[in-house]
Amino acid sequence: MENDTIERSFSVTAPARLRLSNIDGPVDIQSGDDGVISVTAVKRPETGETARTHVMIEQSPNGDVQVQTQFGERIWGFNIGHPCAVAYTVRVPRQCSVKARGVSSSVAMRGLTGDFTVETVSGDISLEALAGPLQVKTVSGNLAGRQLAGVLELSTVSGVADLADCAFPAMTANTVSGNLSARTPLSAGPYHFKTVSADVSLSVPTGTNLVAEGATLSGGLKSDLPVARRERSGRRWRIEVGQPGLDGANAARVTFDSLSGDLRLAHSGEAGAPQSAPAAQARPPAGQTRSDILDRVARGELSVDEALKALETTE
Repeated sequence: MENDTIERSFSVTAPARLRLSNIDGPVDIQSGDDGVISVTAVKRPETGETARTHVMIEQSPNGDVQVQTQFGERIWGFNIGHPCAVAYTVRVPRQCSVKARGVSSSVAMRGLTGDFTVETVSGDISLEALAGPLQVKTVSGNLAGRQLAGVLELSTVSGVADLADCAFPAMTANTVSGNLSARTPLSAGPYHFKTVSADVSLSVPTGTNLVAEGATLSGGLKSDLPVARRERSGRRWRIEVGQPGLDGANAARVTFDSLSGDLRLAHSGEAGAPQSAPAAQARPPAGQTRSDILDRVARGELSVDEALKALETTE
């Protein structure tokens, strides 16, 4: 069976904007010619129902380019069958804002300046040389990022995130079980990390001043950086790294809240894979096991803060 190829090009003015949604198949978005967005879509018939898999590529009146994979018509509210994979190759002006969404689609994006939103269910995400605010959401897809510059908002369930040679002036990350590793200088921030069982490894340049604080049930803090001051009260802890007596005015702020994950602070280029500390045993609340609470967090029924409080009342 031969692949079905669709090609379209549009003239765009700055700021260029692309909106793309795919069900299955890889998406590759990179910089191309100024003033032009070109889209090549290739249906792969061996992977599903080609005739019922529709590719929509159009330009809206405001100049946005819209790309979408659609599948069939619903019968009694359900889609019967399986769409074929569609591979997209998109070239956009270097200055272009992008919103890319996929189900089982991998998304690769490189060499752009703008605002970026990337969402997948199980598809992996690869981002390189992007400048601008970035929002990433995934369930089980892994994230690999290189040379990213801008405020980052990250949310994942089990996907692993590896971010290297980046410059995040502020960062918020929420993960259930997917470990996170980030190598970046720290600015005014803030830098917020919330996990259930995931570990976070944060690598910063030598000489960085920072104040890190948070709460954990059975996780721990590991620091290869010089700790000037350390405080702990119950599950809450606070450390100062760098010059002693920091009042926060000249230090980056890092917060880490987790049930059983670890936070590791290291020098850039020296961070290894996050290491797990032995889990401490906590008594479960009446009528629930500790596993029940973790499951509720994973389903989104409890926040990390609520879970910590629930477990805390059992002691």
